[in-house]
Amino acid sequence: MLSGPKNIKGKTSAARQGARYNIMVLSAVLGVLIVTTLVQVFYTWESVNTELANRKRMETNIHNERVEALKNDVAMAVANSAAGFEHELKNPTNVRRLLNNMLSTNPIILGAAVAYVPNYLPEKGKLYSIYAYRGDETLRTLSLRYDYTEYDWYLNVIEKKQSGWCQPYVDGDATYELMITYSMPLRDSLGHVVAVLTGDLPMTSVTYVQGKIYSQVSKRSIILLSIQIFGILLILFISWKAVVSMRRIGKVAEEEKHVSYERGVAARLQQIIIPKEKPEHQHLDLAARLLQAEVVSGDFYDYFLKDDKLYFCIGDVATRGIGAALAMLVTRTTYRSGIAWMESPAAIARQMNDALYEINEQQMFATVFVGVLDLKTGELCYCNAGHTAPILAAGGVASQLEVIPNVPIGLAQWEFAEQHIQLQPGSLLFLYTDGVVETVNQQGEPFGEKRLKLHLRNVAQAGDNAEAATQQVVNAVTRFAGFDEPKLDDVTILVVGYR
Repeated sequence: MLSGPKNIKGKTSAARQGARYNIMVLSAVLGVLIVTTLVQVFYTWESVNTELANRKRMETNIHNERVEALKNDVAMAVANSAAGFEHELKNPTNVRRLLNNMLSTNPIILGAAVAYVPNYLPEKGKLYSIYAYRGDETLRTLSLRYDYTEYDWYLNVIEKKQSGWCQPYVDGDATYELMITYSMPLRDSLGHVVAVLTGDLPMTSVTYVQGKIYSQVSKRSIILLSIQIFGILLILFISWKAVVSMRRIGKVAEEEKHVSYERGVAARLQQIIIPKEKPEHQHLDLAARLLQAEVVSGDFYDYFLKDDKLYFCIGDVATRGIGAALAMLVTRTTYRSGIAWMESPAAIARQMNDALYEINEQQMFATVFVGVLDLKTGELCYCNAGHTAPILAAGGVASQLEVIPNVPIGLAQWEFAEQHIQLQPGSLLFLYTDGVVETVNQQGEPFGEKRLKLHLRNVAQAGDNAEAATQQVVNAVTRFAGFDEPKLDDVTILVVGYR
């Protein structure tokens, strides 16, 4: 009888211990189920996203093929009609008839125009363009009332003398629709471009409308058991990886410290390369910028005034880090030693090439533009070794300098050729590396040569000096990219002005 309470107490204690054990087991099981459930959700979500992405990619490809087919149809219709328009260029009445015929036989074309170059038909005024378009359910024609010479669909053809598509724009004279235009040049009997023939494709025809995308994950029930087992193994794997990762932290920290030291050395080398002061001369206007994408840049520039002649160069080394700094140091040192006793840009480039080629075990190379400007006469002698052609802003226009395609320095033994050009007072020679035009905005669109030339044309028309031109381009590139956007490449600018 006396043993009864002890037995009950012992059983209660054992029950409590069993309960604790069960709670621990249930907690562990619950933890595993939570992990496996999360893993299941993750893989299910990943599968759904993969299927959605595949469907979207398929629909996008179909859409792109349709767009290209529509654009090809418009381009072919315009090209097939060009000969007839060239025969009737002096007869506006027949031109209107041909435009209406082109629209009648090509229902995909929203509108078509023949835009003459200024003063081609004096009786019609300075600017004259016939535009036929679809209004309601009839074909209509009118003369464009705006200055079409400022629009891409006209400028691209006149400047490049070739056919092509322009960027989307809104027609504000007739259809008031968003469209893209295919343009091609019309030539007279002497082969001169005297007009532009266009065909408009409305954006409603090429707009991508994403349909409903459905996806099913049919294998979830089959792989559920495997996922749950994987969830248990995942805990062990993560724990093991955590231990391994902790052991690697010290090693990574040491490596980072070493890399940081090397970058500091390379950065100090680069500071030696870039000139600190600008030379002064009554006929010289000079400005420069170097915006680095990394601690050590691949770009460099240099200038030196000697005997009323400005020796200058700009370059871009095709590597980064210490390799770039060392290559720049060799190139710049050789350049400075060359200009001490050479006046020929081709000879200077040849010496720079020989110096880099002899030590070029890692196939490093650099694009370089070397110039010598006689500040007494305005004569510019230059040699371009694979570098981006500079832009000359003078007389209210901005155009790329004609360059001979020499190879970049460091690649091979080469006989470099040089060129000469006469600069007029007030001219600005804008030299830059490809980081300027390759800077992208948030949509991934590059800044491009067209925008750069537009800004430099404004500089030429405003008569800005070298510093103002440099700052305007830097501001334009910065605004285009956005302050929070990382630069993909170095942005280097050197502006040489003759006044």
